[in-house]
Amino acid sequence: ILGIMKAGGAYVPMDPKYPDDRIEYMISNSEVSVLITQEHLLNKSDAVANGVHRVCLDRDWPVIQGYSAANPNLDISSRNRAYMIYTSGSTGLPKGAIIRHDGALNHIEAECEVLAFAGAFSFLQTAPSSSDISVWQFVGPVTRGGKVVVLDDVTHSEKLFRLVKENKIDVVELVPVALQLLMEFVRQLPPAERALPSLRWMMATGEAVSTELVNDWLALYPHIPVVNAYGPTEAADDVIQCAISAPLPPAQKTVPIGKPLANLKVYIVDELLRLVPAGVAGEICIGGIGVGEGYWRNPEKTAQSFVADPFTTGTGALMYRTGDLGRWLRDGSVEYLDRVDNQVKVRGFRIELGEVEAALSSLPGVRENVVIVRDDMPGGAALAAYVVPGHEPGTDPELDPQRLRGQLRESLPDFMVPAAITVMEALPLTPAGKIDRKSLPRPAVIQSGCGDYVAPRTDTESTLVDIWESLMPVQRVSVTDNFFELGGHSLLGVRIMSKVNQAFGTQLQVAALLSTQTIAKLALLIDASEEQAMGLVVPIAVSEHPPIFMIHPVGGDVLCYADLARALSDQFSVYGIRAKGLDGSCAPAQSMDEIARLYADSILQVQAQGPYQLLGQSLGGILAQAVAAQLERMGHRVENIVMLDTFSPQHLRAGGASTAEILSRALGVNSGALAPQSGASENNGNSEVYIESIYRLGVQAGVLPAEMAMDQFMALYRVAVQNHTIASHYDVEKLNANVHHFTAADNITGIRSGSSWGQQMPQLQSIDVPGGHETMMQGEHAKPLAEQILNRLQNHNNNKV
Repeated sequence: ILGIMKAGGAYVPMDPKYPDDRIEYMISNSEVSVLITQEHLLNKSDAVANGVHRVCLDRDWPVIQGYSAANPNLDISSRNRAYMIYTSGSTGLPKGAIIRHDGALNHIEAECEVLAFAGAFSFLQTAPSSSDISVWQFVGPVTRGGKVVVLDDVTHSEKLFRLVKENKIDVVELVPVALQLLMEFVRQLPPAERALPSLRWMMATGEAVSTELVNDWLALYPHIPVVNAYGPTEAADDVIQCAISAPLPPAQKTVPIGKPLANLKVYIVDELLRLVPAGVAGEICIGGIGVGEGYWRNPEKTAQSFVADPFTTGTGALMYRTGDLGRWLRDGSVEYLDRVDNQVKVRGFRIELGEVEAALSSLPGVRENVVIVRDDMPGGAALAAYVVPGHEPGTDPELDPQRLRGQLRESLPDFMVPAAITVMEALPLTPAGKIDRKSLPRPAVIQSGCGDYVAPRTDTESTLVDIWESLMPVQRVSVTDNFFELGGHSLLGVRIMSKVNQAFGTQLQVAALLSTQTIAKLALLIDASEEQAMGLVVPIAVSEHPPIFMIHPVGGDVLCYADLARALSDQFSVYGIRAKGLDGSCAPAQSMDEIARLYADSILQVQAQGPYQLLGQSLGGILAQAVAAQLERMGHRVENIVMLDTFSPQHLRAGGASTAEILSRALGVNSGALAPQSGASENNGNSEVYIESIYRLGVQAGVLPAEMAMDQFMALYRVAVQNHTIASHYDVEKLNANVHHFTAADNITGIRSGSSWGQQMPQLQSIDVPGGHETMMQGEHAKPLAEQILNRLQNHNNNKV
């Protein structure tokens, strides 16, 4: 490689471990004129040998020795190309990223400055030449008259440790997986044999490093700092880095990647390439001398990723869009968050896979993990997690997949808990030592149920077991397994109840799953034909405690309250109030008066005497006020009304929500998921065409189950639109009840619901709680919200409106 550079050429590394078709593509695509290889590897280039001069270093060395070793007199500038490294492409074909001499040399000089390598130093080369990391590893020491020691297998921890010790290595650079393996080897040694007296730096690169990994290293070697390095191939490797010499707080979720190296610029921008303030997440972009020329023979991808630098004066300056999410911290360093394309949508929810991986990493016994979306799961696309234990699989009860899912439910919303968790001895790796997500196996046995298995005892239970197992990511369902603990959610509930109704000729709604939650109880409901008796009231968690009534939001159903109901069940007997007309058997309520009378009468059938406790999320909070006013007019006492991220009627009127937005809220998904494209307008006089277009789009996007019939969707549409219309025109009444409001602090709109009540309820004080508009009641947020609600209710005399 040094010879190629000395001769004025640029090199293109190709790992012989690559598949033959990939090597053939790289040779053909790069249009190289000379291929330097070894004799036993010649067959890998036979298919594309025409026009390529092949030199075998082993076979041809006697001839090569006869040539002059003098420096050629060449006109080479810093703008000449130094190398081209192929990176993975989204189309399946790799992209060749071109780096110039100035960018490559700047990286080396900046590293030597930051790591205080003024003179000769020794580096253990752990990266293959096909990786950009290798450039710094083997060229860096040479520029200082130092030594490079090559390691052929980064996962061979014993050999790695021995080479570092024997060769008095100054710096080692490892991907996180290899660093973890090295520490596991070191822990097996007697303490007296663990010392690495020459090692000055341990660099972690290639993938995000965890807080736990950094702290584990510093526990073993407190005097050898960890350098967390970040940088893409397209910008000459490391651009930002941070030296960590003291343990990080265990609660800290991420490790800062630090500050830019010399002559490099880092910007964090929004989707319109506007700079965002500190603390706000955005895409990490890079400017300065390290930015390469672009992708070889790929103008489309180059134009997407290499754009004119809008923050630099002068012509020709490029900015590279990394596709990584990050944010500025107060100290001027950068925190890496995730890949932009690691934001996935499952069931209409936007999910950061890195957040799920971080939650898994925090569980005892989990050494490594990766989370992906699989489209080949029962019930459709779902999250699948792969974990590696700290010791042999199967010996640690903490790594039982079902137990892990239960632990994740304590910190994540249901929609972020992987449907399948597979325990593996090791994660598959690419030749560069990164996790090979494409090689992760399909979960063969996804999971068993939540507790002791109870077989079906009746024909009804047997049929229900068959239905659940066909749609849920579960190998064997017990009739006592809880639907929600198995990963059940509203869309899956629609699919299950659709098949249940087909099998038994019933007209049960999804709310039946909320009131029964197990096959055993659902079978009793079916056999007793009690669905008609359910009416609008859904018993969610009935006990001897006083009741609390949770009134539906805009969509009319109460499945969204499942987690919060569980969190409040120690203090309340929880009931839900569903909307009239949701089953399509009758029209929705036509006025707020009708809603108030219906719901008040339904509540009185459950609890004849007050005081009453009412709760409503979003639009449900407005309905709760109307029901409270009706109960008070009837002479009953309503003690408390709890509104969860409820906007005022005035705000709803001013907002002018479209039908697509209303239906999106009803389904708890991003509004963009159901926004029809041009050609289907709700104002073109043909509302049925518009609704049908939303329905088809919802099914295609996976936010509506294919089993949902059009008439079911139309019933949901009528209820949701009617609810929104009625609530937005409600005139807030003066109440004797105490009103408590909670604002979702992470609402993606940025609009605070508590602030919208200023004119109608000026004395209302709202409490911020973590989570978004829907997620504030789910997963990890449900319990803290329940605690806040209980605290407010206990002190309601100080918060009377």
